[in-house]
Formats: sequence, C-alpha cells, structure tokens
Amino acid sequence: MADFKRYPDRRKFSDAVHSNIAPKVYQYLGWELDNVRDEDYRRNADLTDGIDYYILVGGHHRTVQERFRRQSYARYNDITFRYTYPDNTEDRKNSEWFKITADYMIYGIADTDTKDAEQITRNNRFVKLAVIDLRRFSLLVDEGKIAVGNSRQSEFRNGILIGGLQRNKKYAGDNPSTFAVFDVRDLFKVNSDLIILEKGYGTSKDLTGKDIDF
Repeated sequence: MADFKRYPDRRKFSDAVHSNIAPKVYQYLGWELDNVRDEDYRRNADLTDGIDYYILVGGHHRTVQERFRRQSYARYNDITFRYTYPDNTEDRKNSEWFKITADYMIYGIADTDTKDAEQITRNNRFVKLAVIDLRRFSLLVDEGKIAVGNSRQSEFRNGILIGGLQRNKKYAGDNPSTFAVFDVRDLFKVNSDLIILEKGYGTSKDLTGKDIDF
C-alpha cells in the first residue's frame, strides 16, 4: 500500500490525476500540453522553479503548477503554497512561495481517497477545483495586497489578504515544512480575476452543476 508520507507515492497519485482527470480541464480551457522540452529540462524546472508542465495558450508558451489532493481534503476551502523548511540550514529554508514563477496553478481535490494510483481512471472527477492566475497573484503580492501572517487561516486586515501559516509534519516526512494557506473565497474577494474557474467553492464562478465532465 502506498504511504503518503513518502514523496514518490504522492508523486504517483499526482501523475495519475494529471493523466486521467486534469486533461478534461485543460481541454475545457483550451490549453495544450507543450511537450517539446525533454524530461530532464522539465524535472529541473519543477525543482528550481515549481513548474510542473509547459502549455500552449492561444499559441503562447505558458507554465502550470499542479497540486492534487485526495477526497478527505474536500472539507477545506484552501489552496496552499509550501512556505519554508524550518529545520533546514538558512540558505535552504525558503520554499515555493519565494519562487512562484508558473503562470497558472491547478488545485484539485479528486473524488477518491485511494492510495493506489492505478485505481484512478478517466471516470474520476474533481469534487473541488480551482484554477488560479499566478501572474495576477504574484503582482498582488508585490503590491502588498496579499501577504502571509501567523494565523492558521487566511483573513483580511486593513484591506490586505493575510494568508494563514501552518506546519505540516505528516506529509513532509523527515523534513517538516510550513505552508501558506489561502481560502479560495478570499482570493476571489481580493480580485475575482485571480480565479479563472472553480468548482465547489461557492463563488460566482462555481461550475458545480454545470455540464462539465471534470
């Protein structure tokens, strides 16, 4: 049985969701996977820049970060960014929050709690899904309209969206990390254009009940 404390097992789950469920979202958005770069190039981009896939959008090259979770996470309304590795040496503490370079994020919660990636098929769906415009997100961070604080959940303070900060030992294994946490509904309040589409979060862009197959 897969152990989700181990990165390889989480990676297999994410790859299975990417192969079986995510293509429906890509098709809906008119995105095409750009496979011209070789595997070594893509692997390095994931490690250094947090980029999972290259896509073509209207003929233009763009990049995507994917985060997929099991159904047990459906009770949450947050998306997360790995923030720091507190136990690392000073020069290796900062994580993906400090290197957001992808153009988009797909954050999806699949309709299964299976730990067997081979059980995920094209018949599965997302119970919750958010496609985030990370370019707009990064701009709002640079403008000081989005930041990270010390509370566990995101909240507004003086008109600024302050993300929550949580420590996660269970899935980080021997290298605990902290996560910046943002409620999708709060992101929508900051700027509705941050949310390209969503399902299950209850904003005016919610596709729940629409004629979609993801």
